Amino acid sequence: MKKLPEYQPDQVVEEGNYENSRKQGIWKNFFPNRKIKSDIAYVNSRPNGTYRTYFENGQVEEEGSWENNRKTGGFKRFHENGQTFNNLFFLTNQEKEMENKFT
Repeated sequence: MKKLPEYQPDQVVEEGNYENSRKQGIWKNFFPNRKIKSDIAYVNSRPNGTYRTYFENGQVEEEGSWENNRKTGGFKRFHENGQTFNNLFFLTNQEKEMENKFT
C-alpha cells in the first residue's frame, strides 16, 4: 500500500464498494483533516453519474455528472465561499460555457 505522508497510517483516504474487482456506486475521498474531498458515482470503475468535489472548508467546489467516463450536461463551479463561479454545459465532452459566469 502506498504511503501518503499527510495522512495518518490508519486514516481513511477513500471508501466505496467493489463488485467483480471494479468500483461500483458512490466512492468518497477524504482530505487529511477527515473532511470529504469528493463523492463520485462509479459503474465498472469508471465515473458514471453525479459527482461533487469539495474545498477543504467543506464548501462544494464542483458538481456535475459523468457518462461513459466523460463529463456531460450541466456543471457548476463555486468559489470557496460558496458563491457560484460559473455554469458550464458539456456536450460530447466539449465544454460549452453557458451565459452565466460569476466573479
